[in-house]
Amino acid sequence: MNFLQRKNIREGEEGPEYDCIYCAAENVLDDDPDQLIDTRCHSCARLQTINHSFPIRLWEEVERKYLEKHFPHNRTADCAFELKRSSSAVQQQANKMKIRKSAFFMRSKESGKKIKGEKAWNKGISYMPGGRCAEGWFKDGHIPYNTKEDGFISVRLDKSGRPYPHIRLHLGVWKMLHVHIWEENNGPTPEGMIIVFKDGDTFNPDLSNLELITRAENMQRNTIHRFPAELKEQIRLLAKLERKIKSISNAS
Repeated sequence: MNFLQRKNIREGEEGPEYDCIYCAAENVLDDDPDQLIDTRCHSCARLQTINHSFPIRLWEEVERKYLEKHFPHNRTADCAFELKRSSSAVQQQANKMKIRKSAFFMRSKESGKKIKGEKAWNKGISYMPGGRCAEGWFKDGHIPYNTKEDGFISVRLDKSGRPYPHIRLHLGVWKMLHVHIWEENNGPTPEGMIIVFKDGDTFNPDLSNLELITRAENMQRNTIHRFPAELKEQIRLLAKLERKIKSISNAS
């Protein structure tokens, strides 16, 4: 399949004439100006395509001036209609010329955007689809087939990717397993404190392996401040060097 090139289109007395792109026979293709058509050459019988939607043509100076004047304040579709071009072609040319819609136009209804304070046309209107849609709706009290029972244990990852077992207390309520075990024996966790694993193993929620500490103490255990002063300085220098290497590699 080949698209008819512009050099194969000639203006005849009764409109455009189309030459075959294969055998170069003149004015041998059927003309249907309302659509993109596949047609055969009357001479060589080869199939080819003619696109009549918007003929390819260069932008003229008068069209550019029209765009500069009207594009910022009017819909792209309206400009395209006046210029006898597609909306995408007009938008592309406007981008090329760095022409933007005006602030006044963008605040108007013509822009198609919702104006601040304007109520949506369907606000307060309930929609009830017809047909048999209601037959597929979930009924009140419906519980999915894969709903877990109380006491079910599920392993989930935190933001850092570390796994923690969770236990279902009741429908829609889950809690970390180690927190649940500690609170079952000691009561609610005090504000500002957390429960951690002594050996660091999140899959060992035995009560003897759980410890109640403050968030400040937890930070001390898990940041650079847990190391000696000499080691902290070396870690900072290493991090500074890595940042420098990364910046040089990104710039190159």
